[in-house]
Amino acid sequence: MNTANFCAACADHAGRRIGYAALPGLLIILMLLSGCMRGDLPRQGAMAMQTLSDMSALPQPAGAVSPPPAGEVLPLQVAVEQAAEELFANVPARYRTASRVVAVDPLVDGVTGAQTVATRTMQDLLEEHIRQKQPAYELRPLNADTLASSPVVLVGSIRGVTPNGLEPGQPVAHRIWFSLADLRTGKVIGHSMAWADAAQVDATPTGFFRESPVWVADRGMSAYLQTCLTGIGGPVPTSYLDGILAAALVAEAITAYEAGAFDDALSLYESARRTAMGNQLRVHNGLYLAQLKLGRLEEAEFAFTGLVDFGLSHKRLAMQMLFQPSSTAFLEDAAVTGQYPMWVRQLARGTDLSGKCLGLIGHTSATGPVALNERLSLARAERVRAELIEEVPLLQSRTFARGAGSNHLIIGTGRDDSSDALDRRVEFQPFACGLTA
Repeated sequence: MNTANFCAACADHAGRRIGYAALPGLLIILMLLSGCMRGDLPRQGAMAMQTLSDMSALPQPAGAVSPPPAGEVLPLQVAVEQAAEELFANVPARYRTASRVVAVDPLVDGVTGAQTVATRTMQDLLEEHIRQKQPAYELRPLNADTLASSPVVLVGSIRGVTPNGLEPGQPVAHRIWFSLADLRTGKVIGHSMAWADAAQVDATPTGFFRESPVWVADRGMSAYLQTCLTGIGGPVPTSYLDGILAAALVAEAITAYEAGAFDDALSLYESARRTAMGNQLRVHNGLYLAQLKLGRLEEAEFAFTGLVDFGLSHKRLAMQMLFQPSSTAFLEDAAVTGQYPMWVRQLARGTDLSGKCLGLIGHTSATGPVALNERLSLARAERVRAELIEEVPLLQSRTFARGAGSNHLIIGTGRDDSSDALDRRVEFQPFACGLTA
């Protein structure tokens, strides 16, 4: 089919609903909604392949980050303690008062923005350090009442460093960043770093993040990580300050959700949604998950439409689905996969509005033979394409599938578990197909 006929076919059916069904393997489906592009389908496929390496779009440290000398790598507990001491010791005298309130905005992984076993451990150590060794600071939980006192907010992240720096791969050490954001002045008043032993860092996502169906690098998480990387005297990102109330409500909601208090969690997520910066990924994931845990399936489906709309508006949408390893068979566990048909239905309705054509690119982790990974990644992309065509037969002429194997890793540890799930994905790249070359 030539370009004109291909694009005409797309335009004729722009109002049809696009859907897909489940894939095999532990996979993440990433939808990158691009702007208008010209050219024929093979050209679009080539362009899509050029964009795969920049998936997360989350802030990174300025300049190169090289692996540390062996003597600088510390046990995790020692590294946190050292960084905590430095953090408070470096606060300039003009920002010191007789007593200040400090609250911790839950620490996150610097690659994914998720809370992990390691970040929870770090937060526990930090809070104990403040209680025991920082008498000038009163530790309070991050909530609306605490925010009324214009506290200092402690943020922090951790990120693995490989022999090639921040490139994906097996970390040889983990870099820790802490910052103190002063809500009174809008300035970062404390900053520190340390190196932690990679063997002691558990990057497994905690319950809420492990169960969240959708992943997007949104503005809120970008602002958080940028604050972590900002030096003393630098401005706290405006978007972080604007979203601090939502962040406080979300922190409470996640705690309630993981404690099984789903009614409380839902109420907190709803409150967060009503704030100025409440239109964020964690809120939409929370609204969906809390309704689902409460058995309110219709409400959960409605909440999921918010997730779809959020992802599409951010021009990318990652949806986690569990599949049998190294296979094209869907995971045989209805407790896990039972909601997938609804996900598909709502994603189909959401993408209906775009009227785009789709490029599909499959990915695998680095484990296994290269040739096998390439075949598996293509098979996964082709399977998704087949499901799309089954939903809308005319997508036969509006889609293509390619396999990237393990050439575009994001995490790259090769653990093949929930910590590196982003490496096992099929990416959707919609593009405008109603244009001529």
